[in-house]
Amino acid sequence: MIDRIILWSNGNVMVFDEHGKQMPEYQGRRKEAAEKLADADLSQTSFQIGSWNNGTLPMTREQFFSESWN
Repeated sequence: MIDRIILWSNGNVMVFDEHGKQMPEYQGRRKEAAEKLADADLSQTSFQIGSWNNGTLPMTREQFFSESWN
């Protein structure tokens, strides 16, 4: 199960399962990661946007998949 997705300010995406383990098969640049995640069950997933120096803030699924986040 995909538990958490973080979109970093540099455009990279990290994906974690319910045990906090990274899921590299879904990770990468935002556009490529969004394509890999498009068909996944994300109903229980939290989405965040992050900055290495400032931590993370919540974001919506719609924001993550929006083309404006390139």
